[in-house]
Amino acid sequence: MKIGLTIAALPGATDYTNSYTLAAISAWVKRSIPGVEVLYSVELDTLLSCDEVWCTATSDAWDIVNKLGREVSRAGKRFVVGGHHATALPQTLRYGEAHRGQLEQYVHPDELPLPDWSIFTQQKRPLVITSRGCPYNCNFCSSSQFWRGYKARSPRKVLEELCFHATAGASDIVIFDDLFIADKRRLHAIVELVVRTGLDKIEYSCLVRANLIDQHTVNLLRAMNVRHLAFGAESGSDRVLALMNKRATVADNQRAIDILAANGYRPTISLIAGYPGETLEDLRLTQQFIERNRSKCNIIDVYPCIPFPGTRLWDWFVRARGIDIHNFDWRSLNLNRQTIDWDRYNLLTDQYSKKHLVELIQWNESEKLKAAA
Repeated sequence: MKIGLTIAALPGATDYTNSYTLAAISAWVKRSIPGVEVLYSVELDTLLSCDEVWCTATSDAWDIVNKLGREVSRAGKRFVVGGHHATALPQTLRYGEAHRGQLEQYVHPDELPLPDWSIFTQQKRPLVITSRGCPYNCNFCSSSQFWRGYKARSPRKVLEELCFHATAGASDIVIFDDLFIADKRRLHAIVELVVRTGLDKIEYSCLVRANLIDQHTVNLLRAMNVRHLAFGAESGSDRVLALMNKRATVADNQRAIDILAANGYRPTISLIAGYPGETLEDLRLTQQFIERNRSKCNIIDVYPCIPFPGTRLWDWFVRARGIDIHNFDWRSLNLNRQTIDWDRYNLLTDQYSKKHLVELIQWNESEKLKAAA
């Protein structure tokens, strides 16, 4: 049997975790099906030479998924689609089957094999995911619902994967957990192993959370040689953070930035504009937060608020706007600020016009360019 793995994505989309997902699927398939051949391709002719085609995709590329599914099904091949959208809205898949498999439902993550990077002909930047899900439950995020809680691999298994990349010559590794520092005892154990085995010579990047940042945690990350940190501050307004169920405050965000800056870090910060109920005053507070912290941060990004399927925000959007999911413009969920079509974009707040949100994002992009010059 030959299984073709592929990614459906809009032009210009950034491949954050899709490659890792397919490498993990390949490893699981090869262990589960003796003699199976697995290949990765984005070429239709190559995929149609396989017995089955398995695809991963986000919501904004769902029209591409259905077009691919039509071609695969016409060729008499099995078409399988996974990911957050396929799990949240399987009824929007017109061809093939939506799949929620072992990778999403596992209870003991240490039992899963390490990702199979051999399916890629070009070397991907080393990406490691040591845990799935998040113990928090922000309204705009689907992670906790999709992964059904927070599940983490043991420090020993994390070390095994880091050693794999070190042996392959990696000099920097991106740890793309939703929240790498969620479990402080586990973090401490991982850092001890990394230092003991000399893997602290590699540079690491990871995602953190403002209300979990303290001096002890920063000391651990420095000992591990984490050079780059990022977290979602989301808003400069406590009122909006409460609406988001962020369980963090503007003061938490400021304290985290200040602690990180005092320790030589310039974190990357992301913010969301356009959340339901956000006012022009809230937007002004976000702009002031950016202005206060621009010099302390590496990059500050502002993203338009988008209701992704599988989130409570999506559920609100469907109810409030009377959305028909079978006749919905999925490209309106495009998060890429370079390719977003503002005419398609659904502004979720009714407290100001779309032009105010666009102006803030464009102002921030302009200020980023000035700071980088």
